[in-house]
Amino acid sequence: MTGETGGPLATTRAVLFDLFGTLLIYGDMTRAWGAWLETLHRFLLGEGLTADLEEFEAATKGFFSKPEPELNAPGDTVFDRRLIALASELGLALTPDAAARIRRPAIDAWMVYVTLDPEAPALLRELSRTHKVALVSNFDAAEPVVRILEEQHLTPFFDVIAVSDAVGSKKPSPEIFHWTLERLGVEPEEAVHVGDMEDDIDGARAAGIQPVLIERWDPGENPVDYHYDGEPPVGSAAHRAKAGPDGLIHIKSLAELRELLRRG
Repeated sequence: MTGETGGPLATTRAVLFDLFGTLLIYGDMTRAWGAWLETLHRFLLGEGLTADLEEFEAATKGFFSKPEPELNAPGDTVFDRRLIALASELGLALTPDAAARIRRPAIDAWMVYVTLDPEAPALLRELSRTHKVALVSNFDAAEPVVRILEEQHLTPFFDVIAVSDAVGSKKPSPEIFHWTLERLGVEPEEAVHVGDMEDDIDGARAAGIQPVLIERWDPGENPVDYHYDGEPPVGSAAHRAKAGPDGLIHIKSLAELRELLRRG
């Protein structure tokens, strides 16, 4: 663990966590992306799609990194609206109901390759006795996040669950952090945020919160998450040089966070 704390952590009243890459660990994300693609493609063929898998794969590049469709576009979630827009580009008029039906199997196919950090349950249980605890996650549908927490028996440990799709803002905007802090009833200087991405670092800092970067990737690794083009997750070891000025806390595991908070 390196870096300056930027303040007395003994005064920390709230701990905020990112989900994917922080409490949940990425596995073989190349296979995850393939499973996601094939599941979506198979479903859309049943809805009248004529594009083959190769054409469909090319069209999905940038699916999650493109600007979000307008709120008044059809679809209940950001994910649904993205999928409806993609289908339209491929000449298919996908209904909001159809988009909602494919959402769960597509995300579930991807989630097969994502696992819970075995240190997470004990840490969250311990922190929930002494701190306010919140989740701050960028995800294009809130329902899968809520369901994942329930399936992993983590829901009781969180005082607030903030998912960008439901809140209406996403990291690195400070607004999703402000929304969370208001509901926790704590000031920014009383909170820390733990995440693995630059968006976590930049968003926490913009909100006046102490960021903690969990570095799960080894130098030279090039894992693929939902950013299809094969770039390492932003904030990973490959992006360490972008992490920012002194004041950032680096940890390698959730166990290190426990020790950091105990020492204050």
